[in-house]
Amino acid sequence: MNRRHHFRLVFGLALAATALGCSAPGSTPPPGSQTGSSSGGGSSGASSSGSAGDDGGPLGIPFTVSDDFVPSGFMGDSPTDFNSITMSADTSACPSRAPGAVGACYSVAWTPTFGPQATSAWVGVYWQYPSNNWGALPGKPVSAGATKVSFAAMGAKGGEVIKFLAGGVNATGGNPSLTNADSFSATTSVTLTSSWATYEVPLSGDTYTSVIGAFAWTITTSATDPIAFYVDDIVWE
Repeated sequence: MNRRHHFRLVFGLALAATALGCSAPGSTPPPGSQTGSSSGGGSSGASSSGSAGDDGGPLGIPFTVSDDFVPSGFMGDSPTDFNSITMSADTSACPSRAPGAVGACYSVAWTPTFGPQATSAWVGVYWQYPSNNWGALPGKPVSAGATKVSFAAMGAKGGEVIKFLAGGVNATGGNPSLTNADSFSATTSVTLTSSWATYEVPLSGDTYTSVIGAFAWTITTSATDPIAFYVDDIVWE
C-alpha cells in the first residue's frame, strides 16, 4: 500500500475557552465536561495518496489523519486540566518513529489536577475538521468503506491506560447553535507499553458523509502522577 505522507498542521497551545470551544463536545466526554480550543499554522511535505484536493471532494481510503484533521479539540473536566496538556507534532519530540509511520508523530504530556472533592480527573484531544469544530460547521466527507482507524502508540514508562476514539462529536446534540454532528462513535481502550505497538479503532465500513472528529484520545485517572505518551501513524483504512 502506497501511503505518501504529508501533514497539514494547524496547531498551537492557545487554549482560551472560546464560545465555540466551550460548547459541549458530544457523547464521548462525561456530562458537564468543558472544552478548549487551539489554533496556529504550519505545513510540510507532499500530499497523501488518500487525500482529496482542495475541491472539497470526499477523502479516499486510506488517508492519513494529520493531513486533513487538526488536533484542536482540547477537553477536560476543568480548564485547569485541559490547559495543562502539552502536545506537540514536532517529530524530534518523539523518541523514535513507529516502523513505516506516515503523517505526524505526536508527543503528549499531562499532569492531573483534582478539583475540590474530586477523586479523579480526565482530559482528551480531538482531531477535528475544521479546526475547533464541535458541530457549528459540517465535517469532512469520507469515501465509503473504512473499517478501522489504525495507529501506533507508546508510553513513556509503560502501563498508561488511554482510550482512543473516532467520531462522537456532538452526538447527543442539545445545543441549537451546533447543528452538525458525527453520525458514528467508536472507541478502544489500551494499556501502553514502553515500545511502539499498533492498535486500531474498529469502524463499521459505512459511508461517512461528514466526519468532524476523525480521532481522539482521552485519559481518566485517579492518580496524580504525570502521564506521557506518543501517538504516530494515524490512518483511516
